[in-house]
Amino acid sequence: MSEVLNVICPQSPLLNNITEINPENGLSILPAEDSDIMIQLKEIFEEMYDEINKPEIDLSASPEVIFSKYLWVIKMKEQDIAKVKVTTEKLIQDIEAWTEKKISQHQGQIDFLSKQMENYLRQSNQKSMGLPPGTIGLRKQQDKIQITDEDLFYQKAEPALLRCIPQSYEPDLKKIKEHIKATGEIPIGIEVTAQDKKFYYKLN
Repeated sequence: MSEVLNVICPQSPLLNNITEINPENGLSILPAEDSDIMIQLKEIFEEMYDEINKPEIDLSASPEVIFSKYLWVIKMKEQDIAKVKVTTEKLIQDIEAWTEKKISQHQGQIDFLSKQMENYLRQSNQKSMGLPPGTIGLRKQQDKIQITDEDLFYQKAEPALLRCIPQSYEPDLKKIKEHIKATGEIPIGIEVTAQDKKFYYKLN
């Protein structure tokens, strides 16, 4: 169920508008003139604003009375600050949830359409296809290097196929790939798996 946050700012041009945050539909500004509740809230906020901001110096009142009122206002303001923080956190969560949902929906559609095009290229044995909006194709990926037996690899590996880490050694996959490409020799303890071509699209 979507939740809506109405933010009203007294003595501001935004006072006549409601900012609606809706996880389903995003952000929008709605006119408030037709809302009786908004008119009442506007009047209440304006009255409170005038009361709090009018001169507080009253020589007939004791400092205890004046400062007690100050402290009461401060207490209310601190409570308002706490509420604003809670509301902000909830608002951020709603926006993030809405963003994630929308991105997931769009990405799901992109993945579906991409899969349809990929399947066609594979079934028709085509590497690529130029189209007015862009290009689709199957791009060859690098072979996947996997260490199947580290102990055996370390025993037989040449120093050039290792990279030094303080007080230890670990296989350098980049160097191993370069070695296999240059010599055609697969070091002992290494298994090379050819990977399937990866689908891609490029928009003009």
